[in-house]
Amino acid sequence: MRRVAEGVLAGVGIVFLALGTAFIIIASLPFVIVGMILFGLGLPWLVVGAATLVQRATPPQLQGRVYSAFDVLTGIPQTISIALGAVLITLVNYRWLLLIMAFVLVCATAYLLTRREQWQRRTALSKSMFSDEVP
Repeated sequence: MRRVAEGVLAGVGIVFLALGTAFIIIASLPFVIVGMILFGLGLPWLVVGAATLVQRATPPQLQGRVYSAFDVLTGIPQTISIALGAVLITLVNYRWLLLIMAFVLVCATAYLLTRREQWQRRTALSKSMFSDEVP
């Protein structure tokens, strides 16, 4: 994480999630195992990148509130997606759902990793964190 910005780290994690999802679509045990391993490798990178960015970009006196808001903004959609997924799995073949999920992950990665801020943000945040100025 010292070499790349948090957004890039999260983007690489999303790439692993997309690859893992694509492998799981193939109905063969070896492919599913590889897919689950890739998915398992990508998830921590995404979570660590996002949580670190929230922590580094937030003034110390606001970190509790901002992290709570971040938790709500990620937790509620996750809960809704679980309920929606339970309904959709009864109506649509799971392979189509995985294909849509992989497509959305690829789109999210493309958006995140093509943003100029992701490649420049690390320096700006590092400078602001280690300066002697009080915000």
